[in-house]
Amino acid sequence: MNAALENLRADILARHTSVYQFCRQHENLKRSTVYAVLAGRYAGDAEEQLARIREALDGPGSKEIPTPGRIAEVLQRTKCRRCRPVSRRKCQRCHEKTELEAQAVMEFLEKEEACRGL
Repeated sequence: MNAALENLRADILARHTSVYQFCRQHENLKRSTVYAVLAGRYAGDAEEQLARIREALDGPGSKEIPTPGRIAEVLQRTKCRRCRPVSRRKCQRCHEKTELEAQAVMEFLEKEEACRGL
């Protein structure tokens, strides 16, 4: 287990400036828990915590990068499921509005990433 902890600490330090910085970027992990696990003194299920830390370090896998078209597609699918218009003439206006909403969401996400330094 000590070798696994040493490897995990080395992997964290290879990708982040410090363990503290890693914890700051992964707010779902408690800093005290991460330090206790890395020190080998965690009182609970250390294997489970080790897996959670490793998952946070490696990321959730392939993350889909949002695009305005993809956002619009998801929004439109949700709207169409809930909409039962008497005539389908309103659908084109709805699609245009959804495209504008998707663009606004994308601009918001880009601004948030810039604010968080991502």
